[in-house]
Amino acid sequence: MSSSNGMLDLFDRSSSNSPLTATPKATFRRESVHDIDDELELGKLDFGMESDKPHAAEGSLDNIHLGQAKTSYARAVAPKRRPPERPDPEDLFDMLLARRSQPVNHPAKISSLLLGLAGIVVHDLFRTSEHEDQVASESSHLALTPLYGRSQEAQDSVRTKVDGKLKPDSFAEVDVVNQPPQVGSDLGHFDSLLMKPSIAALINENGRFSLPLQADRLGRHTYKDLLMKRDNDLFRTAHAITCGLYVQIVLNDYIRTILSLQQTGSDWQVDARDDLESSFCGAKFGPARGTQISLELNLTYRWHSAISAKDQRWLEQHISKLLPNVRIEEMTAQDMLLAMRQFAVRQPSNPSQRPLAGLHRHDGGNFEDAGLVKILSETTEDAAASFGPRHVPVVLRVVEIMGIQQARAWDVASLNEVRRYFGLTAHKSFADITSDPEIAASLEALYGNVEDVELYPGVVFEEPCISSNPGSAACSGISTTRAILFDAIALIQGDKFYRSDYTPSHLTAFGYKEVSTDRSIAGGGVMYKLLMRALHK
Repeated sequence: MSSSNGMLDLFDRSSSNSPLTATPKATFRRESVHDIDDELELGKLDFGMESDKPHAAEGSLDNIHLGQAKTSYARAVAPKRRPPERPDPEDLFDMLLARRSQPVNHPAKISSLLLGLAGIVVHDLFRTSEHEDQVASESSHLALTPLYGRSQEAQDSVRTKVDGKLKPDSFAEVDVVNQPPQVGSDLGHFDSLLMKPSIAALINENGRFSLPLQADRLGRHTYKDLLMKRDNDLFRTAHAITCGLYVQIVLNDYIRTILSLQQTGSDWQVDARDDLESSFCGAKFGPARGTQISLELNLTYRWHSAISAKDQRWLEQHISKLLPNVRIEEMTAQDMLLAMRQFAVRQPSNPSQRPLAGLHRHDGGNFEDAGLVKILSETTEDAAASFGPRHVPVVLRVVEIMGIQQARAWDVASLNEVRRYFGLTAHKSFADITSDPEIAASLEALYGNVEDVELYPGVVFEEPCISSNPGSAACSGISTTRAILFDAIALIQGDKFYRSDYTPSHLTAFGYKEVSTDRSIAGGGVMYKLLMRALHK
């Protein structure tokens, strides 16, 4: 499917050459396709007493606990073909993935801030168990797990247990210290969103979280229990509001940027909480029945080729500090994993004392705003690199090799099998994958048959969608783009906390309005709300 048709290529299963006149919303409703939800006998929605509360820390309390942490990945596509042999992963990296020179900037000049947000999404959804390689350690929910934690213990570590607040500039996921600073900085912005006492007062509209009159006369233990309940109720409501804004940012800043809509006058939005009457990316989404992350999506959400030169230098310097006596080219997977794990373990156990990019913490625990603004401005001005082959920093060689090996251990379907599943035309030749004759020849020498090209790293080899048309994607390969859009919609359409429970009653009228969008401002984007709240202390 050609990328020249712009937005329609991403949403329409047909081969229409229509000009860019129909909106994606119209495209959603234009044709009815097989409803994959009917294949999943997920049972009826649970509308019990707990159904109106946010996910538990480990992601339970959704439909039949679907998507809970420490459950198996789903498999979207069953492989029908097993090649007799596969290329050596090291050869694949050295010949077709390695970045050997200065990277080419992203054609649309997408900011590295987008990749920072993608880093949060990746840490939110994709973490494979070290002990069971088909089990996801994270839940399948957009729940800001890196901030709030994937267990009750981790969640408790970032809470003050007073007025529902979090500790200042804290996040539960200690491994974030091994990521470029914008990931931790962005998490800190979410942490700061509802920290002010005035915000707590607004959430407490109509006294919904007030203690009973003369509660202090009910006895010390009873009063303490009432305070704990109030703190927990405020925390869960603030959690729901913060995650509501997070999802709005994913839909109206992240997705709009991926579709190149921020560069146009269009105010079109995806509202995944609406019922989509027909298809989106080859699937019809029904009511909130639950969601489960797939093996295929885990492998598609790897954007190392788009890492900027600036972030590449940060990674190289970070690894050099962790392994001063090991050359990056000679580093093993065990070297890197052990060094990063030991570095994370050495961090303070109290999240509000952990460092970030050398920033100074005030006595109250907050980072200085000037330092956070500096990270934000520098990241915004730093253009990401282009997607595509021969663009992955060598410092991530062992990570890529582990990814290829993991995909083979999972026995995932091939690139073409997954493309067919998503309603895309299968590649008929290696030249269909890439127009670069040298890379196409190398692919043919390594694989022999185009049907044997693996999903990963095949999605990295695909020709980036280079187009100035709105909706022409993040200039990644079309398979990656479709998978990302499918994922964003499916995760929200399937999550009852962003569908049936996304109401002023659950978020409070203040919270519901706070995370709402206004198409007259930034095309409906809401990232500015997060930054204005977080940095105006």
